[in-house]
Amino acid sequence: MGSMSVLAPVRDYIHSLVHPSARCHAPTAARHYAFMAPRLIGSLSAVAGLPVYLALRGAPSAIEALALGWLITPILLVYDLSRTGQLQRAQFLCSLSLTGLVTLVAAWTGGILSFAAIWFALVPLEAALSASRRTVLAACTMVFVAACFLAILGACGLLNSGRAPEAQRSVLAAGSQRVSMALAQFGQGR
Repeated sequence: MGSMSVLAPVRDYIHSLVHPSARCHAPTAARHYAFMAPRLIGSLSAVAGLPVYLALRGAPSAIEALALGWLITPILLVYDLSRTGQLQRAQFLCSLSLTGLVTLVAAWTGGILSFAAIWFALVPLEAALSASRRTVLAACTMVFVAACFLAILGACGLLNSGRAPEAQRSVLAAGSQRVSMALAQFGQGR
């Protein structure tokens, strides 16, 4: 019989999610799989750990609830990619999602000088894994616009930095989950 991998059913399920138009071309199917696998596994793991987090931490604040809700967006992106087969669109939406979250948390915690602004570097890095120059350019543009937006808000004095500690915990948890997904995707691309 041989040894069967415990993750074989998971791998087979993710392969079944690849859009039929991508299955015909092996490199395209591999890119779809490399996009889907880390997002599904990472997001489902985060959602599975949510009850433990809530039991230990208690009711989340508004910014924490938003960050926790954001962990579901990769699942929605996988669903969209599975139904449409448009990898560039899914990668664009993924970059938009991450840029939006980082911008929101950075605005909540002090603006462009916030600890959260460092996560902007992850947006183009993750887009680079898509192997599409157009997607990387879009991701870089999103980050530039978001950074300019934060700088303008800071210059106008419209930012609140009094909520930094609670947002920092949420961003570190959500950001480390996104970093692990990007590293897993990079490892699969080899």
